[in-house]
Amino acid sequence: MKKVLSLEELKARSEKFYEFFRLIEIAKETKSPTAAFDLAVKGGFTNEQAKGCRYMALIKRDYGIEEFNHFFPLEEKRKMLCYLTALLETSQRFSYLLNFGENKGFKFPKTDFYYIRVVKSMLEKIENMNVGERDDFLGEEKKTGVLSLFSEARMMVFYEKENSCEKIDHYTLEKTLYLLIKFIKHFGKKIGARDFIIVDAIFPIFGQS
Repeated sequence: MKKVLSLEELKARSEKFYEFFRLIEIAKETKSPTAAFDLAVKGGFTNEQAKGCRYMALIKRDYGIEEFNHFFPLEEKRKMLCYLTALLETSQRFSYLLNFGENKGFKFPKTDFYYIRVVKSMLEKIENMNVGERDDFLGEEKKTGVLSLFSEARMMVFYEKENSCEKIDHYTLEKTLYLLIKFIKHFGKKIGARDFIIVDAIFPIFGQS
């Protein structure tokens, strides 16, 4: 007879993958821990991540769906995925404006204030990172210029607050876009979004297919 792991043990083994929205969905939707593992592997997750999905499914099987939902709040994950979508839409809009501006004279539309508010939200999330996460986000670029991107993004937010979006120039938009792309990669990884989703969304910014 197989040993039933305690709830505390299962939580400890699966919490490493807490940010992986899709793994939680798989664990909740499948009928058995083995099926959860298999589907995670087929979905492109690593063997270690698939094991984490199996542990999630074991919580549901051995301790009930209520305990599962308490530990893995899918609604919160959906909010994170919606936020990632907003980030991607903002990066694509900024890319369009930059390309348009190269050919016909750059002017930031006043009606695009929504995208600036996404930038403001991004800056707040970066500023609220703990030291370890911030170092991971900055990576090797910590000492080589990425910090200068923050001043341009803050300038964009300042102009929007002052109702002066027309003062946002090509340079500020370009530097803000670079920071936005870096944050998208970091945030996408954090919530477990598959790489191909992010790559497919970002590549058009650079004119690649």
